[in-house]
Amino acid sequence: MDELSQASDSGLPPVLTKENVSELQGLIAEAAQHGEKFLAASGVDPDVEPQEPLPAAVNQIQNVLSRDYKALSEYDVNEPTSLPQLQTDSRGLTIDLRNRRLNTIGNKTNQRHFLTVVDGLGRKRSGVFTKEKKVDVKAKFTEMMDRAKAACTSDEARAELDKLVPEFRAALVRQNIKKVLGGTVKADESDEVVIGMFLKMIHGASLTQEQRNDFGFAEADLTEEAFGNFMKFAKIDLTKVNPEAQIALFNGLNDLSNDVAFQVLSAQQELRDGDRLDSQNTAMSQIAGLLGSSSLLAKSQNMKFIDRDGKTVEGTFMDYADGVDLVGDLNMFATVAREPFSNDECRNSLYKQIADLQVLDFLCLNSDRHYGNIVYKINREGQIYGIQGIDNDTAFGPATVKYDSVKELRVISRSMADRINNISPQMLRFSLRGSGLSKEEVDRTVDRLQMLTQAVNDKDLTVVEDEQFHELMDEEIYPENGGTNMFAQIKNEIPPMAKAARKRFGGHVPIENRDVPEYANVSTTDRDYTVGGVRDSVKDVADLVENRETGFKMDDLVTIRGKSGKFKKLMDQVRTTARLQDGLFESRKVYKDKNGNSYASKWKANDAMSIREAALQPTLFNVNNAFEELGKRADAYLAMKMKDRRALSTEDLLEKKCKNPYEKSHVEFALNVRRIVNEYKAKTAEADGPDAEKKQHLMEQADRTTVDEMRKAREAAKKIQQEHAEQLQNPILMN
Repeated sequence: MDELSQASDSGLPPVLTKENVSELQGLIAEAAQHGEKFLAASGVDPDVEPQEPLPAAVNQIQNVLSRDYKALSEYDVNEPTSLPQLQTDSRGLTIDLRNRRLNTIGNKTNQRHFLTVVDGLGRKRSGVFTKEKKVDVKAKFTEMMDRAKAACTSDEARAELDKLVPEFRAALVRQNIKKVLGGTVKADESDEVVIGMFLKMIHGASLTQEQRNDFGFAEADLTEEAFGNFMKFAKIDLTKVNPEAQIALFNGLNDLSNDVAFQVLSAQQELRDGDRLDSQNTAMSQIAGLLGSSSLLAKSQNMKFIDRDGKTVEGTFMDYADGVDLVGDLNMFATVAREPFSNDECRNSLYKQIADLQVLDFLCLNSDRHYGNIVYKINREGQIYGIQGIDNDTAFGPATVKYDSVKELRVISRSMADRINNISPQMLRFSLRGSGLSKEEVDRTVDRLQMLTQAVNDKDLTVVEDEQFHELMDEEIYPENGGTNMFAQIKNEIPPMAKAARKRFGGHVPIENRDVPEYANVSTTDRDYTVGGVRDSVKDVADLVENRETGFKMDDLVTIRGKSGKFKKLMDQVRTTARLQDGLFESRKVYKDKNGNSYASKWKANDAMSIREAALQPTLFNVNNAFEELGKRADAYLAMKMKDRRALSTEDLLEKKCKNPYEKSHVEFALNVRRIVNEYKAKTAEADGPDAEKKQHLMEQADRTTVDEMRKAREAAKKIQQEHAEQLQNPILMN
């Protein structure tokens, strides 16, 4: 199988021949027989998930083998494919959606769809589908640099800008900058890693206030002074670059700040452009199953669907998470007690799950785990008794880690330690086949498995009996070197947030008294009505002024033939709304340095924050007013045109009554404005009913539109399931 999985001279794995298929079927059949004999001797009931580590692992492998064997049995040599692709297909679902409309959540960069799927065994799963997403760090940076070079007025200026990435790479190596950025900077570091590190530094993501002062940061964002200093650091001579190109580069770097977190994470994992991110969830779910810890993550699976146009869309299907998204809806913190870790039974369960999730994250190199990427299980007394990891896209990668990093985990449960010791490298590799990971990513995962095994055997991790986690003291679970782990984050971050929420609500609010937002069962980055979602709406309007991707410019709509007064007012309001992008959702915060001196700094709202947060209300008021005025002016122009042309509807106006292409382009523009305004209003719709005002004040009705859509989807799912009960042997989508 290794021979058929490795890249050939063409750079791709070879396609399977009829002989390959026959040989593989024989090998899998032989392995499957041994597996079934082992499970039978262990007394495992095929219909019950085994609890012991080794039988559970064998059972998992048998499930994978059965899917592969089925895929090989159906293999058509007239439609040849490679073994890795066949395995990927066999581990996923393909759903026909040609006659169905999808409910969609998320912004344009992270769009997901509600689905309820019934598999071949009649089991119903509800969750979200994420379209295939690939790393594009270098591509976006290159596009930005191309715009800057296009503004250059000389070959000398363009040559100077071409030096930026290689010179910055050399500077990182020369200055031993790893103390700032973390990790070792190699002379042959990939462009993607260098770009990620560059953006991390230039946007201050890795700098202390003292380092910010050294580079010329007056604020958290890039200043002209800091820009000049960073160019000097990279040995770029700006005197050779004309002012227009300098401005284009400066603005381009600031534009990239919206993606800096993603680009930094990609750099940490050493991902390359083209690496697929959405399948990381699936691979991590497979590892969780191998470790007997499936409940620690929302289950994910590779999936394809056929859209309304008959096109096949690849991506990942993820079940809804089981828990409360505290960070996604900050008011849910009121359900947390003053001492949320005081009950021994709950604390034991919670601490063991934290320890197990830390091990899983380490093994899978999940670099974006923090207390906000977790949902929490809370009882009516406000005790936290369980967790489940969400947003697992930034896992794996070919990056290497040092052995000392495993020590920061501090503890490992007895059951997890036994599972780690019972998993061989071969078993781990086999379980990751078809997951979409590269050979380098699998190799590094095996390396981390061996680190964990060594840490357990050398007692660099303390093995804690599963029933004794409640007895641990802080000094036993916190990192010794002053760093942070999940124990430290959860214990340090949640209590103060809960205290503030209780003060706001006048005390602890039992969990059953709160309307837990159903969107929270997706993740903190999937909701439309967030800073990121509203920013996307404003970006849509800005694209109406000028869209560099398509080459469209609003001013091109105006020719020598002129324009009506109402259309001019519409264009003016589009420009006014588009300008909201500048400084959108930024507010001033005042900080004090160690000497007590005050200084102002810009604070950017996290894209995943609820737009209903009090600090953002003034900005939201301005955005709402801008969109309201935008809708009025679009309606006024369309109404005038319909009256002048005696059109019965906007469709009639567009299709039949426009006198010429010039007039038609104006109508199309106004209709496009109207569509964007309607989408914005749908995102930000408030709840109805007598308690709407009160609930709005308490922010309990966040994302009501999304919640209603999810309820409707589930109701439709039940109906369709009943109607198609006799067809359960085939996958059915319910929407």
